[in-house]
Amino acid sequence: MTQIDNSTDTATPITLPRKQLFDLPEGIIYLDGNSLGPLVKGVDARVRAVILDDWREQLIRAWNTAGWM
Repeated sequence: MTQIDNSTDTATPITLPRKQLFDLPEGIIYLDGNSLGPLVKGVDARVRAVILDDWREQLIRAWNTAGWM
C-alpha cells in the first residue's frame, strides 16, 4: 500500500479541516484537475464586496484606495 505524504498539510497556515474550508454538497469528493476547484467559503462575500463596494462606488480610484495593487 502506498503512503501519502501529508507533511505539507501541517506545515501550511490552513489548519481547518477541508470540509470547513470549501462549500461542497455533502458526500461530494471533488477531484477535477481542469477546474478552478470548489468555492472556498467566504469568497462569494468578498467578491460581492469588491464588485458592489469597491468597483461600483470607487470606479478607477479603487485601484489605489481599495488595495488592489
